[in-house]
Amino acid sequence: MKLQRGSRQASYFLIFLISFLVFLLLDQVTKWWAMTHLANQTIQIIPGFFDLTLRKNVGSAFGIRLLNPPAHFMITIAITVVFLYFILQFLVNWKWWFFLGAGLFLSGAWGNVIDRLRLGFVIDFFEPSIWATFNVADITIIVGLVFIFIQIWIQGSALEETKNQGV
Repeated sequence: MKLQRGSRQASYFLIFLISFLVFLLLDQVTKWWAMTHLANQTIQIIPGFFDLTLRKNVGSAFGIRLLNPPAHFMITIAITVVFLYFILQFLVNWKWWFFLGAGLFLSGAWGNVIDRLRLGFVIDFFEPSIWATFNVADITIIVGLVFIFIQIWIQGSALEETKNQGV
């Protein structure tokens, strides 16, 4: 039993690590592609609805400048430390999708911080007509948060059910 638990813990950490590295690399490769191929053109994917257009986002969210690049860096370090603490602290109790979510979320956060530190702006290029322009990092942040919140909701429901049974 102990070997199985250790094996599960290692596989969960591997899910986190692989998802972080793969999606960070995917984010950076797609941003390089956008800088190289979209510098002087827009590619229409669905005319009037969805284009690929290079945008240089100097803001924190939706183009609104809330923080400077060093502040984003410091916040990302703090968030990373908190996530690593929770990953190591609760490795046994939480499901694989929390670790996938943490890897996705942190890959997106670090992908955008890398842009801010390296370029002074974030490269965005997915441009739907009904929403702000975004990138792969933004997608992984949102999807990662969904997985994390699912785990928190399930964990909270299980704790509530345990409390109700004890009363």
